[in-house]
Amino acid sequence: LAKAIKHIALPAALFKDTLDEFRRNHFKNEWVFKSKKIKTPACTCVLECRLTIDFFFLSFKVLKNNTCVLDKEILRTAPDEVVFLPYLKDIKEENGRIKVIDKSGMAFYITTAASLDKL
Repeated sequence: LAKAIKHIALPAALFKDTLDEFRRNHFKNEWVFKSKKIKTPACTCVLECRLTIDFFFLSFKVLKNNTCVLDKEILRTAPDEVVFLPYLKDIKEENGRIKVIDKSGMAFYITTAASLDKL
């Protein structure tokens, strides 16, 4: 950073703080991509991403009253954005079905609201 700052204005303190936080968290690279509240059953569906050196993981989680009642891995790919980004778009609720939609508009994971109600 010290060399780059001589040539371009960079938020060096922000970079350093972010790297320090990443180190304190044991280099975890996890984030919530999408979260959607479902009315029937009353729950929240979450798409959670995790990136390691070896793989990218996408998990479908269901929360009821802020408690995780389902945590299912629905995608595992190479750890490359070119490979996994096309899968990240939306969660839709249609006709009693919960669908995870990719960027082409296709559902690549489907479950039913009735099955979530049983959790």
